[in-house]
Amino acid sequence: MDSWKARLKASLLLTPAFLLLLVWIGRFAGADEVARIGFWIFVPWATGVSFVISWCVTMYVSFLFGRNESK
Repeated sequence: MDSWKARLKASLLLTPAFLLLLVWIGRFAGADEVARIGFWIFVPWATGVSFVISWCVTMYVSFLFGRNESK
């Protein structure tokens, strides 16, 4: 994943997995907080956070693969 386009595609593919996890946590661990801020504010926030987590994961994976290729 040398280019930012490849990393973007990988991040977008990984984002729904983290979104599902955050919604599940919000539903069962922080339902009062989600109810307080509102569902329609929570979903875009969770989507943004999921994308950032996915971007960080793809950066880490590309670092690991780049490190192994140089040996």
